[in-house]
Amino acid sequence: MKVGIIGGGQLARMMIQASSRLPLDTVILDPKKNSPAGLIGESIIAELNDPKALEELSNSCDIITYELEHLDLEILSSVLDPKKVFPNLKILKIAQDRLLEKKYINDLDIDTANFRPISSIEDIENIQFDSDCFLKLRKSGFDGRGQLKVNDQKSLITGFQKFECLPAILEQCIEFDFECSIIVGRNKSDEYFFYPITENLHHNGILIHTKLLNNPALQKQAEDIARKIMGSSNYIGVMGIEFFNVSGNLIVNEIAPRVHNSGHWTIDGANCSQFELHLRCITNLEIPHEIQIQDVQMFNILGSMPNLASLSTETNIFIHDYKKSPRENRKIGHINGVSLNNAQIQAIKQLLLL
Repeated sequence: MKVGIIGGGQLARMMIQASSRLPLDTVILDPKKNSPAGLIGESIIAELNDPKALEELSNSCDIITYELEHLDLEILSSVLDPKKVFPNLKILKIAQDRLLEKKYINDLDIDTANFRPISSIEDIENIQFDSDCFLKLRKSGFDGRGQLKVNDQKSLITGFQKFECLPAILEQCIEFDFECSIIVGRNKSDEYFFYPITENLHHNGILIHTKLLNNPALQKQAEDIARKIMGSSNYIGVMGIEFFNVSGNLIVNEIAPRVHNSGHWTIDGANCSQFELHLRCITNLEIPHEIQIQDVQMFNILGSMPNLASLSTETNIFIHDYKKSPRENRKIGHINGVSLNNAQIQAIKQLLLL
């Protein structure tokens, strides 16, 4: 069986690496010959929304998946056989648009932050502020991009104009205890695989550190929410769901219809990584029913690759280099550490300037 992956970034790279454990072949579609995934796997070199390239990918593969949301749904729908595409294009459409996403989640009786659509300057005129808010583009924002903090009409108008008056939402800031997420897989037989919920630390909207949480009450809440979202959309594959924890109540921040950064710890900290699980789910290979989890933490490497020679001899520390060129705040790798002691944690943080 052959799986086609739209996108050639680090998520596709780690899917290819995971496929080596399975009876699967892979091919990616990406415009760059030296993309992170293209460096280690078969590639079709073309733009992600090129109809001919997508047709070639579809004709050569049994299953199609994707590593990013920002794709042209109209082209995908016209070229690809929907029976081959996982996760389905319905959930991709929802996840591409913050307004559709929040409405969908609220319709399932799941809490999100309060929000309202902003489509024009006129929509702003009667807004009264009683707390800080985030102005977020409905589409194309990620890793802290496409959003601004605002606290009055003047800053809201300035922000909306900075976004070229593109469709947006105004979302109330939430006072939370911490941010967390869960990675979940669902296969075609309606079987679920839940990883432990993790606490996530962000800086400027970018994830920098993830550690496991041992909190049965939050775990159950997260699993119940995941079942509602994935079951209602007939979701097949791995999904990441981000939450705000507010006094023991989980509020959904956003969903990711793909493998997720906060699940990278599973490569070295679980018997089945999120990347292997995703491939198993979409190809209907058997998924493991016993979770074997180690005490693991994940640290993102941002910007440029530091000298990590001092960590390379540590048998419980695993360095993952995505082979990407340096750029400010760019995710270019991550470190997983299993059963770290305090000295190792501090050494990693110092090297990564965390």
